[in-house]
Amino acid sequence: MAPDSTPAQIEHSHITDEARSHIGRTGPVRRFQVTARDICRFAISIGDKNPLWRDEEYANQTSHRGVIAPPMFHCVIDLDEEDLDQLEESGLGKNMGLRMEVPVPGFPGAMATGRDIEFGEPIRAGDTISAQETLVDIYEKSGRRGPLVFVVSEKVYTNQRGEFVLKERRGLIRHQ
Repeated sequence: MAPDSTPAQIEHSHITDEARSHIGRTGPVRRFQVTARDICRFAISIGDKNPLWRDEEYANQTSHRGVIAPPMFHCVIDLDEEDLDQLEESGLGKNMGLRMEVPVPGFPGAMATGRDIEFGEPIRAGDTISAQETLVDIYEKSGRRGPLVFVVSEKVYTNQRGEFVLKERRGLIRHQ
């Protein structure tokens, strides 16, 4: 039988008890009032000319019965301006979500991992979208250049009627 080809087990964890204590932590609810202009501007910014995002007459004739936002529109809700002098050397800032608040001493670098998104009701002009993030996991793996710490959060979005809009699971890799 061939030896196990998985990376070597990490002998010493770089994840502190303080970092672990962040698992399960929930951030504040953020609310965003969606306008038709927001939807149109987003569609223009990504170069998407689909009339479903901008043409009320066209959109009314579809199963959506009106203009809806493009699938990744929720990213606009996550934007929170931050002064450049408040950013870490890595470019990360405190307003970027719970994943940024987990203390990982000795791991100044960071990069995003993939996103898993589950969509529900479409976002429409006039909606008030509420979003709340929860830190769901912190784990460590060995990389080619050393240890990597993964910080994973999940954000749930609902509309003003309490309807599920989407859930996004995303991560951040901290590296040395």
